[in-house]
Amino acid sequence: MREEELRGAMARHGDAVFRLALRRLGSRADAEDIYQETFLALCRQRNAPSWDDGHLKAWLLRVAMNKCSDIIRAREARPIVSLDEVPEPYVTDGGDGNHPSYERIWLLAGQLPDPCRTAFHLFYGEGLSVGEIAEVTQTREATVRVRLLRARGHMRRMMGGADD
Repeated sequence: MREEELRGAMARHGDAVFRLALRRLGSRADAEDIYQETFLALCRQRNAPSWDDGHLKAWLLRVAMNKCSDIIRAREARPIVSLDEVPEPYVTDGGDGNHPSYERIWLLAGQLPDPCRTAFHLFYGEGLSVGEIAEVTQTREATVRVRLLRARGHMRRMMGGADD
């Protein structure tokens, strides 16, 4: 892959790769590592320049998800908590009693179970359609819809709302 193609891919899709890794892992340092490893994997691809932009983005997000899963498995095998990963106490961030703020929503979204959190982030954070999420996560569209439904239910409960 040529340098200018790589730079273009990083400019167009780097933020999405970083945000996905940050949401899945909750660590800026790990997200930066995933970003770097994902684009290194792209450098190693021989046929990448012929991909259309949608295929490229889906491929990058899939690689990032797989690399995040590797880190998650490693954490589960040998759990270590650094001081950077200890959450700060909740501080009111501007939402009123009836409408939580954007920051609080994403803080709570980070507490969703992993498959639901990923679907929630890709749908609401990245603006991907259910079909695109199914392609990225290599699941069926029905599975994505169920994960989004469960994520919304978890979010309602965490925000103190009713399940209706």
